[in-house]
Amino acid sequence: MPLSRLINALILVPLFLLPTVGGGQEAGQKKPLTLEDYDRWRTVVSTEISNDGRWMTYAYGHREGEDTLYAKELDGSRLYTLPGGENPTFAENSRWLAYRVKEGVELLNLASGEKESWKEIATYRFAKGSSHLALQKRQGESDPSHSGTDLILRDLSSGTEMLLGSVASFSFNKDGSFLAYLVDARERAGNGIYLVHLSSSAIEVLDNDNLRYDRLTWDREGTALAALKGDTPEGFTERVNSLVAFRGVGTPQMEGVAFNPETGGGVPEGMVISEKGALTWRDDGSQLFLGIDEQVVLVEEDPDNPKPNVDVFHWKDDRIQSVQRNQADRDRRFTFLSVVTLDSGRFLTLADSSMRTVTLSRDGRLGIGQDNRAYISDWKERQADFYLVDPSTGERSLILEGQKQTLGLSPEGRFFAYWKNGHVWIHDLEAGTDLNLTASAPVSFVNQEYDHPGTRPSYGLAGWTEDGEALILNHRYDLWFLPLDGSPATNLTGGFGTENEVRLRYLRTDPEEEAVDLEEPILLSAFGEWTKKTGFFELDGGRLRERIFEDRRFAELTKAKDADRVFFTASTFSEFPDYWVSDLAFEDRTRVTDANPQQSDYSWGHRILFDFQNKDGIRLQATLAIPDGYERGQRLPMIVNYYEKKSPEMHTYYAPVFGSSYPSGNMGPVAEFAAYVSNGYLVLQPDIHFNTGTTHSDMLDCVTAATRKVIELGYADPDRIALGGGSFSGGGSAFIATQTDMFAAVVARAAPINLAGEFNILFSGSGQNNHSYDIYGQGRYGTNPFDDFDLYREQSPITHVENMNTPLLYLHGVLDGSVEYLQGMEFYNALRFLGKPIIFLSYPDEGHNLRRYENQIDFTKRLWQFLDHYLKDEPAPSWMVEGVPFLRR
Repeated sequence: MPLSRLINALILVPLFLLPTVGGGQEAGQKKPLTLEDYDRWRTVVSTEISNDGRWMTYAYGHREGEDTLYAKELDGSRLYTLPGGENPTFAENSRWLAYRVKEGVELLNLASGEKESWKEIATYRFAKGSSHLALQKRQGESDPSHSGTDLILRDLSSGTEMLLGSVASFSFNKDGSFLAYLVDARERAGNGIYLVHLSSSAIEVLDNDNLRYDRLTWDREGTALAALKGDTPEGFTERVNSLVAFRGVGTPQMEGVAFNPETGGGVPEGMVISEKGALTWRDDGSQLFLGIDEQVVLVEEDPDNPKPNVDVFHWKDDRIQSVQRNQADRDRRFTFLSVVTLDSGRFLTLADSSMRTVTLSRDGRLGIGQDNRAYISDWKERQADFYLVDPSTGERSLILEGQKQTLGLSPEGRFFAYWKNGHVWIHDLEAGTDLNLTASAPVSFVNQEYDHPGTRPSYGLAGWTEDGEALILNHRYDLWFLPLDGSPATNLTGGFGTENEVRLRYLRTDPEEEAVDLEEPILLSAFGEWTKKTGFFELDGGRLRERIFEDRRFAELTKAKDADRVFFTASTFSEFPDYWVSDLAFEDRTRVTDANPQQSDYSWGHRILFDFQNKDGIRLQATLAIPDGYERGQRLPMIVNYYEKKSPEMHTYYAPVFGSSYPSGNMGPVAEFAAYVSNGYLVLQPDIHFNTGTTHSDMLDCVTAATRKVIELGYADPDRIALGGGSFSGGGSAFIATQTDMFAAVVARAAPINLAGEFNILFSGSGQNNHSYDIYGQGRYGTNPFDDFDLYREQSPITHVENMNTPLLYLHGVLDGSVEYLQGMEFYNALRFLGKPIIFLSYPDEGHNLRRYENQIDFTKRLWQFLDHYLKDEPAPSWMVEGVPFLRR
């Protein structure tokens, strides 16, 4: 059904024409956006760049229908059009492109344009060095007794192919010289570990058994290989596995090592080596890390004596039952980290019920364990006791007690960084000493913008240096170099950020990078706190150079691995974030994509940035979107939309589309507002300054202050202003509606209405209660209703419903997993009881956001009609005047 017919079929009322700023459209004028235009807008997806920087892929995404993938030669004129293509992957040598199509996978020769295709492919992967492409077939009818399918191994130089049967999993080694695979065949015929020598296509059998194989794993260098094999005993649920490992793969000195827990010992009684846990090599090849799990007796259901279906919520549960239920799948797959020393065959458990989490260093030489049993809480800040764990002996040494925030291990595993008392500390794991790195620094690294109760964090760790001698810390604006020996801190960016109030942050352009090499130029992102400019700077040998810094939003930067070339998006309020390519100097920018050329047919508008103050005199900022054709002194209807800090989105482009999650997630019911501006509305988005305990009052203060400022500036008609918010800001909007008559209409979605009642209600999506959210989280109340009931009562919209006179359009999904649906219903019933003007749009099959397309269109249409009636004097449709009886709908 065409979109226009679908829209008009959804509601049995006429769709009013959306007026332009000055009335009717004259010849040659740009036209205003209507709902029928929304599906013309496209996104850009499937962006990749080849390692040599010569080729880039992209596709234009649509809600319905298949996309077309393009492969563009950036230094030439070739452009390949690949209908239905998605998930593109370049070969390492940049000569080949593999991508998925509806029927399977295609392979494109970028030099010749020739294509090969294969059907029913589940997984495809190039070998390092680009000698081969592996394509594994989809599994046909599900058969739990085996998982193997055909795998096609194509030699890219000769075009010849090998067919490998019953392959369960496969993996190329680091340099692309070998392909290892596991066979899991029907009746287990030929099950085992196999190795293909890619230079000769010879197949070597490393291990065979009448068992099931899993967890095929190469070491980091690609010279050692391991897997698990096992079977599930009758009457039990868990597979009993043993370990098979090979070192020196591909050499005459290759050796095989096996560990069978039944003969090797060390595995705790009642536990098994589990294929659910990861298998990881220590860098020196001496050990393998794996997971163990408890064996479970299989209990058959007795149809004559069905089990009761009951959850026992006990006050001493460490996690409430609803959380346990929602995390059950994760818990079923949880395993305790253990280690096998290959030469001695010694097995050690590193994690157990007293210390469930152990994080290994990069090389596997040591681990950091966490014991949080004494600190588990529904609402308190997370903390734990931290231990140094020796994988060779299993010994644990306490290094930090009751620690809240940590910054991680250094790449070589010698230092562990943490945040304590407003400073960055390091624990030297070899010497067993602690050092405060920031005590003598001339600046504070405490995040001054953090506005939640509880421990204030740092601005974060940018990285460890490649030479292992320092770490790089984020300051509010600059980057600081802190030597690990305690030497004085150095401002890497020379104070430029602080002097100009520009936030500089390190950009990791190599996904495989583990440390920051200051011997080479590094790229920094830049954001002007008050100007909202963005861009990129280069830091080279202590010298900071501006590469690009403009009044637009630059994002999504990706660098070609082996070339001085990047691609990125650039946008403003009126410029779609198309992709551009450039060198790292950003001197020769070229636009690659043009997703929405049709925008030139429509009136759009622009945005301005302005300052305002709250009642305490705090400087804040807001953005105002203004329609095309606005004339000075003209007062227009205005929509106010807010969340927390919105001014950083000054150059964000809002596409006029029906969002996949009730428009733009939590940002509110009018967040995708380009169409409103196109049709003569102003849209204001102010920043909110939060204090502890007065969240909704703070929203009221900042929203009304910014609104008054726009009225003073002469833009807004004070009698034609609407307010909209969703979820967090939906609660604020409901509260504001009970506190002021400034707004002609209010729209709210999924709002917390009765804060004292909500405190003990569950987020049904996660199973968690609201305790942490309200005290330390986004709620920011800093206390609880048992200690300060009056605060929760005062900040609740339900407390003040008698004062509300503003027409309210309220939306809530019955299946909302974040804000309890009955919160909205309580608000509706209270307002209804008092005869207040509320319309409740209740969507029975929706959650926190609207997901179904027809529901998104339905609400968008009703929202237009609601706002047009109260802000533009359009006639009210019947659903607003009379409602919609259940039988009629």
